Amino acid sequence: MCRWITSTVWSHVSGLDLYSGAAGIALFLAALGGITEERRWRDLAMAALGPVRAIRAAADGGARTARQMGIGGATGTGSLVYGIVRIAGLLDEPALIEEAQRLSLLIDETSIAADQRYDVTDGAAGAILGLLALYRASRDMAVLQRAADCGRHLLQGQVEDDLGNRGWHTVPGVKRILTGFSHGAAGIALALLRLYRATGDVGFRNAAQDALGYERRVFIPEAGNWPDLRFSPAPAAAGQPCQWCHGATGIGLARLGGLGLIDDPVAAAEIDTALVTTCDAPLSPYDHVCCGNFGRLDFLLTAGQRLDRSDLVATARKRAAELTAQAAGSGGLRWLHGDDSINPGFFQGISGIGYEMLRLAAPEMLPCILLLD
Repeated sequence: MCRWITSTVWSHVSGLDLYSGAAGIALFLAALGGITEERRWRDLAMAALGPVRAIRAAADGGARTARQMGIGGATGTGSLVYGIVRIAGLLDEPALIEEAQRLSLLIDETSIAADQRYDVTDGAAGAILGLLALYRASRDMAVLQRAADCGRHLLQGQVEDDLGNRGWHTVPGVKRILTGFSHGAAGIALALLRLYRATGDVGFRNAAQDALGYERRVFIPEAGNWPDLRFSPAPAAAGQPCQWCHGATGIGLARLGGLGLIDDPVAAAEIDTALVTTCDAPLSPYDHVCCGNFGRLDFLLTAGQRLDRSDLVATARKRAAELTAQAAGSGGLRWLHGDDSINPGFFQGISGIGYEMLRLAAPEMLPCILLLD
């Protein structure tokens, strides 16, 4: 299976970022190299990472690239910082941490002020998660300061709706405060809680609690899920998504990531609800980790690890085997567009599925990328 996956990751590479570009592909290859200890995968990972490492060597120091990408944790410079930190650990290459520190300088006052997305995927919340990963690896206080700058930007960007709910407008053209991990309250709250733990600044904790409170008020009990408010009117209760990006899977994962960061007596019940909803959800038409089946499996695996529930780990592995057998029998995995060969990226491509399969095989060796751990 690994040979099948790696044979497809080089064509149709789109950009530099973790979501669909070189950083995400390199991360998968680094994980493969770290687990198998085969030199060829390590070499491929470093080759794939080459364009990312070259950003700071540009005549403008990478400023133009940074402006184009934004600062997000999946699509922006925050994702590059995070990806390099994780690759450094997987390949035991401490020199890469210094490169991540230099790259993190692109998340500066100007780029933070320019951010109008705020969320994990495209905005300041994702930058916080990437910078905090670098801070844990480097203990560089300047990196923590930039993460705090991103946090203050989030505080300044909070809005209040007609019902008194506080949150962020994260998707252009959508005037509602969104739920969920990728663009909504769950992911932003997780970033702020981690920042609170690192800095002790109660302003970050309070804003996170605003976000959690909002998400809890709009919960749909009969669906065991949270509404996807990108659309008006919102889908019926039975039609809410169950994905990493939107819905119960990602929100449950975010609550797992937040355990122990503050005293939150409601989170455990929310995780249980999200697990039931995820397990009961019909099979997604797509297999990738962002909006599809393998993202659900990552939630089950991570919950199994952190809650000491071997049944969830077993369920994740069983379902992965079924999906793999289905793909082998039908000639490939299932994508929104095209086949395996034109979907090489991490969040909506074969690199993310490859990484998840490695995590299912050796979960203690690989971090949860969907949590930006």
